[in-house]
Amino acid sequence: MKKREKRKIDNKDQSKSKTLEYIDSSISANLNNMKKKTGNSPDIIIRTLKISQNPEIKTSILYVQGLIDNPSVTDFLIESIMKNPHLKEKLLPQEALDVISEDVVSLGRG
Repeated sequence: MKKREKRKIDNKDQSKSKTLEYIDSSISANLNNMKKKTGNSPDIIIRTLKISQNPEIKTSILYVQGLIDNPSVTDFLIESIMKNPHLKEKLLPQEALDVISEDVVSLGRG
C-alpha cells in the first residue's frame, strides 16, 4: 500500500485563516478535493490524459470553462502533450513532468 505524502501549502499571504491545506500525493484525491471545494460546479472541467508507457504516471488538466477557451485547451495543450514524442516513451514521473514543463508549457510563452 502506497503511503500518502502531503505537502503543506503556505497560505499566510492569501488568507488570515489558520487552517492549513495539503496537496495529496494521489491525483484522484486532489481532483475530488477540487470538485468538493467548487461545489461540483459544471464550469470546472477536468480532462484526464494517459501519457508515457508508464502506468504510474497520471495526468489531468483542470480549468474553468468560460475563463479558458475550450478549443485552445484541446488544440494547444492536450494536442501538444499527446503528440510529444518524448511522452510516448517509458518515463519516470519526474521525467514526464520535466518534458511537460520544458517542451509543452514553454511553447505558449513568447
